[in-house]
Amino acid sequence: MLLGLSTRANNALDRMNVVTVRDLLQVPLTQINRLRGVGNKTRREIAATFNDLRLRFPDVENIGPAKPEPKEEEQETQVASVDLIAEQLRSAGVTGEAEKRILYAFLGFDDVNQPGSYTWPSQTDTASRLEITRARVSQVIVRARERWKKNPSVTALRDAVDMILQTYGGAMTVGDLYQDLSESARKRYALLQTPDFIEEFILDRTLMPAIGEFGYTKVRMIDPTCGSGHFLLGGFHRLYRLWARNEPGLNSREHAQRALEGVYGVDLNPNVVAIARFRLLVAALKVCEARRLGDAPGFRIHLAVGDSLLHGPRIGSERDRTAYLDGMDPLQHVYETEDAMELRRILGQQYHAVVGNPPYITVRDSALNAEYRKRFGSCHRQYSLAVPFMERLSIWLSTPPDMLG
Repeated sequence: MLLGLSTRANNALDRMNVVTVRDLLQVPLTQINRLRGVGNKTRREIAATFNDLRLRFPDVENIGPAKPEPKEEEQETQVASVDLIAEQLRSAGVTGEAEKRILYAFLGFDDVNQPGSYTWPSQTDTASRLEITRARVSQVIVRARERWKKNPSVTALRDAVDMILQTYGGAMTVGDLYQDLSESARKRYALLQTPDFIEEFILDRTLMPAIGEFGYTKVRMIDPTCGSGHFLLGGFHRLYRLWARNEPGLNSREHAQRALEGVYGVDLNPNVVAIARFRLLVAALKVCEARRLGDAPGFRIHLAVGDSLLHGPRIGSERDRTAYLDGMDPLQHVYETEDAMELRRILGQQYHAVVGNPPYITVRDSALNAEYRKRFGSCHRQYSLAVPFMERLSIWLSTPPDMLG
């Protein structure tokens, strides 16, 4: 397998017994990022080739090589869930209520912080709130850090994040990091961060013509498979620039909120929706120069967790749409993680531009497969999920099909 790779990259793949494109795509990206005896430049070259091939061959399952079962004493070295790590951080080796109180306050696990304030307290903040000296807080935190360094789960997560960041030159988006850290989530939800040049290309041909026809003050764009919010973030920045340039009488916070009113997103995966919400919030804070989350305005962000194919009005009459908005969801079912009211609001209206990178995977769950087939005539034989999404998009679009991307 050549693919225009350098000699060092080909030698590294040879050591991994990677001979064909399929072999490469079946290797977990985290394994590529952890190659021993390989420089960061070579790792980045292989990772970039992997991502390019994943776009071209999305149906190749990334199963990775078979791994031996870890020995009993090695079980704890695996990366644990974030919730489990959080529990380990606040409980491991804490001696006494006074030390526990300081540690909980510093980590944000207690009720000392004011409700609604999402700032991460410094050691000085913690000392002031607890009315103790900063030296005492520092003493507790230093001792805790020494204990945390001995925790294999924390160390494994830190090393995994560091290795991935180094592969990307030391900086990457939250969406990229989530995609690379969680191999199981990447396979289940077909996670694949849309490259910047593709996002820009699509927005140039969808959102911008819609703005030209309807105006930046009225335009609405939806990404029904928003993932970590790549398209939404790009749409927000474009709309913000227009508001800031054309409405100098409004302040930056109003500009940011008006821009947020133009972007909507839905995704089945609650984790990526949380990331998308965070990225939009950070972008809005940045443009209005808010330095602390506690100083942030109550920005309204239009995101919901749910299945865009199953929820929302069926393709058909206006009566069906009106009934859906009144609460008559034909599915009559939502999962605990899904936002029923927000889904009804977001999926029940039409948009001037529809964008997205729908999952190019087949549906393995038999009940879900049958439900999709019942709702969409395009679901024939072994279909990709992108097919019903293309059929579904027409009900959201209130403009000509050329504003679909």
